[in-house]
Amino acid sequence: NNHDGSSEHTLFSIMDGATTPMGSRMIKKWLQRPLLKQQAIMQRQEIIADLMKDVVSLQLLQQLLQPLGDIERIVGRIALGRAHLHDYQALMKCFALLPDIKNQLITKQSMALCAVIYKHIGEFGPLYEFMQRAIPDAITNEQLVAPGFDAQLDHMRNLITHSASQIMAIERDEQRKTGI
Repeated sequence: NNHDGSSEHTLFSIMDGATTPMGSRMIKKWLQRPLLKQQAIMQRQEIIADLMKDVVSLQLLQQLLQPLGDIERIVGRIALGRAHLHDYQALMKCFALLPDIKNQLITKQSMALCAVIYKHIGEFGPLYEFMQRAIPDAITNEQLVAPGFDAQLDHMRNLITHSASQIMAIERDEQRKTGI
């Protein structure tokens, strides 16, 4: 609003019932740049009307979307190389929820917009499985790659962790070999 710059007492504050920050940004964008084509407007209205009638599906979709958090920003941090372990774990959670979200949308494919959304949700099963093996379940000491995922990395970590004892072992071995 013009009074204090916040979104209080605005159309956006009334319309924003989004479950995720991404949804809130999308609603704001839609309000700032409304659709002009009648067909696109009708497609959105069709989905809204359907979800208002089918409250169970609406609540299930909200429950599925809520844990996603702000995947847009997480993917941005990953692309910029500024991500942390919790960002990768959140991305994995998103990949785990995508099949359930697609299953909800498959029942709504009679609506053109839902069919398009369903079609554009990718298959991330192999990437999800790879990330499950690579990323630790719990945040321990900010190790981005789980122990046991890569033998060479485990060897390097072992050298770092036990460097003093490794150096002593090499020194003893060299003393024994050379007699010095």
